[in-house]
Amino acid sequence: MLSFMNYTHAPLTNWGLKLVDVQDGWTMLDVGCGGGFTIRRLLKRSKDAKVYGIDISEESVAKAKKVNAEVLDKQVFVTLGSAEKLPYEDGKFNLVTAVETVYFWPNLPNCLQEVRRVLK
Repeated sequence: MLSFMNYTHAPLTNWGLKLVDVQDGWTMLDVGCGGGFTIRRLLKRSKDAKVYGIDISEESVAKAKKVNAEVLDKQVFVTLGSAEKLPYEDGKFNLVTAVETVYFWPNLPNCLQEVRRVLK
């Protein structure tokens, strides 16, 4: 299922990322990272970037780690967790993405406040 989601979400992800002027060296977060392909796309768009992923599903975290194994714990960091309480310090990220995931968030206003908190 995660591979299928990676495939079907690709057009929307690619379209959305074209609208963002991603800079080299950025630190980015993909909330609801699923199968990990958005993490990979973000990493390809920013030299010397660090990309974090978080997902509430253990299966998704395992898949995202596998897909990004060659840079795991160097440039890619994937964590089990929820958008409702992001385990990152205030102002850490230049960009936060959430592809096809906000409809799963338990409390949308609270989750959006968390996203705002971790953005620079």
